[in-house]
Amino acid sequence: MLNRDLIARSQELQRQSGRIGLEFLRTDIDTALTFATRALQSPDDPETRRRNQENARRGYDSVFRIFRKLKAQSVNDAEASDMENRLFALRQKLLELGEIIE
Repeated sequence: MLNRDLIARSQELQRQSGRIGLEFLRTDIDTALTFATRALQSPDDPETRRRNQENARRGYDSVFRIFRKLKAQSVNDAEASDMENRLFALRQKLLELGEIIE
């Protein structure tokens, strides 16, 4: 009985960890989207555009890498779809800024 309780508790902690990680990624991608939007809105200020574009790209790369790992562990279909849509929106903005994304 104790063994089952430990397994159940471990599984619940994994789910909680996944939810917390996903919330962190949502915040990170929203921040990157803001940077990308600001870069697109700054055509007359090349330094601001460059800095915001770099921050947006760093956010995209980070979220993309971490989300792939998190998705395999504890993300349901609706959460995965939401994050994929956010990543797609960010990717489109980065492409519009001239980023090359493989």
